[in-house]
Amino acid sequence: PPPGYYMRGLTLTVYDGKGWQNPPTVERATHAADQPWTEPPQRGRKLLTQSVFLDFNTQLLYAAPEPLESGADYRTEARGDGDLIAMWARERSYNVVSTVPAVNEEMLDAVGSWNDEQPLPPAYAVHLELPPTITERTRTLAADLTDGQETQFQKAQAIEAFLRGYEYDLSVPEPPAAVEDVADFFLFDLQRGYCDYYATAFIVLARLAGLPARFATGFAVGQWDYPTGLWVVTEAEAHSWPEVYFPEYGWIPFEPTAGRTELTRIGIPEFNSSGAPLRPAPRRRSKRMGLRGIGRCCFGWRRWRWFFGEAIDWLSIDGSGARIRGRGFCVGGEVLGDRWTPAKRCWSMAMDWPTL
Repeated sequence: PPPGYYMRGLTLTVYDGKGWQNPPTVERATHAADQPWTEPPQRGRKLLTQSVFLDFNTQLLYAAPEPLESGADYRTEARGDGDLIAMWARERSYNVVSTVPAVNEEMLDAVGSWNDEQPLPPAYAVHLELPPTITERTRTLAADLTDGQETQFQKAQAIEAFLRGYEYDLSVPEPPAAVEDVADFFLFDLQRGYCDYYATAFIVLARLAGLPARFATGFAVGQWDYPTGLWVVTEAEAHSWPEVYFPEYGWIPFEPTAGRTELTRIGIPEFNSSGAPLRPAPRRRSKRMGLRGIGRCCFGWRRWRWFFGEAIDWLSIDGSGARIRGRGFCVGGEVLGDRWTPAKRCWSMAMDWPTL
């Protein structure tokens, strides 16, 4: 089968020791169909067009990160240019173009780290902020894990590998009321849990090590269905994961959750190396992918707040494993030239894979 992709719906960046939210002030904008909401990175990413068919009610556009534009008029919420929270549209079916990472480990290692010579853009400093609930033992752990690691990628890898040694467990109880910081509680007391815990702990440790990181929610890859030629996904694949912001390449996902397959990173020669802007190529003949599956969602939702009628603004790690309500959706897409780029019922994805 062709490779499947994580499908992201939302990112959050403000951690308060109990859960995640976004800053009170965000940038909201409307965009015409087929118009990009931001300029994409010029290195290390490929274009992927996905065709999405919904069979449940939502305005949230799920897409492989990073979504760049939609085939329907759409709205965005962002913390700033290139720092997307979510995309929205009143559509039951739509096309969406994403710029997907196409970098291998050597490329991520070679790009180095944010420093005086390549400073982190000021707008992204929010992805380094931490609350006063962070404990001294958490700080010490972050320092120990990244000691001797020279690059941003090496530090992120060390944190990821450490967390994958924790036991994956969907049945963990809610943290006691006395717990002030769930990352500390997971790392030193609970030492088992589901994806929200892993992602939170990764981001806290990464930020302590100087890596800008954010919390992403959506769906992991499901099971390939040979009769239909679809990837099949349901709430079993509902997932959260961390993303780290790299020089030149932008947001790169990591997978610290022990219950998930490690991410494979494949570098693909960049199309149009002259530096011309990324743009979608004409649609090609497609192979089909779909997403379906059954299981328990690993999100612990406590409170919902909506922007444009439906934006989730706060995630709490409450141990409940509350299920996402909905039926699922169908996603299709295609690779464009050389540029590569919930929920008890199914969502399906069809993809077109021309020669890379």
